[in-house]
Amino acid sequence: MQGHLKIYLGYAPHTGKTWRLLEEARRRKIRGQDVVVGWVRKKDRPALSDILAVLEVIPPCDVDGQPEMDVDAILRRRPYVCVIDELAHENAPHSKRRHRWQDVEALLEADISVLTALDIQYVAGLQDRIAALLGTRRSETVPDEMLNRADEVSIVDATLESMSRTDLAPRDLLTLRELALLYTADALEEEVQEYRQEHHIGTVWETRERILACLTPNPRGTRIVERAYQTAQRWKGELWAVYVTNDPHWESHPSEDAMRVKEFLELARTRGARVEIVIDADPTEKILSFARQHDITQIFVGHATAYPFHGALSRTVAGRIIHAAERMDVHLVANDPRQTPRVPSSGPPMPQALARLLSRAPRTRSRGHERLYLGYAPGVGKTYQMLSDGQYLRDQGQDVVVGACETRGRSEIEAQMAVLETIPMIASESSGNACIDVDAVLRRRPQVCLVDGLAESGQNGQTRWKDAQKLLDAGIHVFGTLDISEVESLKDTVERITGETVGHSVPDWVVDEADELLFVDVATRALLNRIKRGAIFSTADVPEALQGLFTEGSLNALRELAVRLTAERVEDALESLRKADENPVAAGEAVLTGINERPSSASLIRRSRRTADRLDAPCYVVYVAPDEEWTGIAPDVRRAVEGHLELARSLHVETHLLTSTNVARAIVDFAIRHGVTQVFVGRSRKTGWREFFRRSVIEQIIRLSPWVDIHVVADR
Repeated sequence: MQGHLKIYLGYAPHTGKTWRLLEEARRRKIRGQDVVVGWVRKKDRPALSDILAVLEVIPPCDVDGQPEMDVDAILRRRPYVCVIDELAHENAPHSKRRHRWQDVEALLEADISVLTALDIQYVAGLQDRIAALLGTRRSETVPDEMLNRADEVSIVDATLESMSRTDLAPRDLLTLRELALLYTADALEEEVQEYRQEHHIGTVWETRERILACLTPNPRGTRIVERAYQTAQRWKGELWAVYVTNDPHWESHPSEDAMRVKEFLELARTRGARVEIVIDADPTEKILSFARQHDITQIFVGHATAYPFHGALSRTVAGRIIHAAERMDVHLVANDPRQTPRVPSSGPPMPQALARLLSRAPRTRSRGHERLYLGYAPGVGKTYQMLSDGQYLRDQGQDVVVGACETRGRSEIEAQMAVLETIPMIASESSGNACIDVDAVLRRRPQVCLVDGLAESGQNGQTRWKDAQKLLDAGIHVFGTLDISEVESLKDTVERITGETVGHSVPDWVVDEADELLFVDVATRALLNRIKRGAIFSTADVPEALQGLFTEGSLNALRELAVRLTAERVEDALESLRKADENPVAAGEAVLTGINERPSSASLIRRSRRTADRLDAPCYVVYVAPDEEWTGIAPDVRRAVEGHLELARSLHVETHLLTSTNVARAIVDFAIRHGVTQVFVGRSRKTGWREFFRRSVIEQIIRLSPWVDIHVVADR
């Protein structure tokens, strides 16, 4: 038998790892488990002392005048669980074992389970990156194998605003936080891939973008590599580059072409790409089979040199890839963006981020502070942590109330609610969910209002996140919770992972504008155990509507998605610091999406909006009608289009209704007037090769705009 190992992984001191260790120990003791504390420093924190007072602590032993964990005493005591802080600690010279992690191994071999904690900067395999960041390596480290063999690794996230004290600069803290998040995400990605292989799941879940640059001897290869690299960097994705040739010895290649291709491949390697040279006579089919084999989500190819007649695109490699690349986006990289046509604008130049600001209420100095607790599924502990933080603030003298929280029979939530002031909610007959009594909260005017379930809707479709915005506008601080499945732009990805339709959601701008985004984590198997104990739902069974969500594979994928979203926000904060230091000239990117009435337009809008976010660029959505009266447009088509435009506006995307009998020309003219660099379009419904491209809007836009990148988004 072997004990169970759980590691709490943080990114710096004072992020809350020790508190999480002791809090879990306390809760385990309440459930009847035999728990002891093997090593924890009190660190002059009353909150830790209060928990330690109710736990059994094994006194340290003296080694060379230094207090060390008494492993022999723990072995004699033989508890079910032992709590051990500071896993990377190096023991005194005359200890039985040099490292504390070796002491932990001895306990595990004795069938004693261990709860322990570690900072990311003490992981042995990351020391090169830590040295580059902090200027020195850590002498006390834990081997990567220790984390790999752990039964559970749970990340302890903390925003910079919530840290009590630290000796590190904000930039270093943000970099360490991002490192810890991405380290966790990469480990989860491996588990997700293993699960998909074991269960023969062919659908790509897209928890991480995988970018493929397709190279030829054409001189535009440098731009294809750089554009693909730029996308991979902004999405924190994986970059591949492939060159297909039917000549394994390159003897048939002109020397100039061979040299150029080798330069492109070397450039791709310097950009961190995995490079493959594939021998095959059919480049189109080989590129597509390679992409399917490696779960590629985005393929980058160059514009063809010319399209002399309608349907000519179908005869090019790029055209055949666009037609056959199901469930993959295809990006046609512009020949030379410097050749962009320019026309006089009807007004002054638009600031780069203006489109993202349109329809936002102006933020005043009196606006409240917003903290969001992000989870990957119900039951991870978002509500518990929000209420705990609220209770802590109340104990520090702040005025805290609960504006919305349903206990759903969870005893731990009920216990926390009992000690906090609650503003009664308003029952909703239409949805079954109660609403925040906004007027009552405004009359009460607390400093902080806790709002659970921001995506929930109540009376007349009023959602809690909208109520929370009213409180923020009134200067009340709001702490709120939401799950990754409730982020609007990720609905399509979540539905592919779980097979379940996502109901209510929160617009991305709510997440973007939050002052703090905190990821609340629990290991996937621990969450499944909570369900079995009946700690999440009223019974140990998952409700039928959530069956697709609560599988180990789906939960790991959603967990990875949530971690990566949090890492994106950290990267945004780092980018803001860099811009403040460097004061660079704006890159001038702008994103345009052309929509129609099809349901896939919603996915197209979400995809382009997320891309614009990563570029910090304005985003436009346009629909081309025959005239202002929508002549000839069926009522159901008009309703569908207006629904898509409303979705775009809810995501703070600028929308335009264009009028023209030539859809492609209207879109291209708009792109010229607004300095657009990337155009997003959906796939055509036509199926045959020639039918797909004959007079299709896609081909016409491509023919008319070789100076702009065209993204043909998969109809997933």
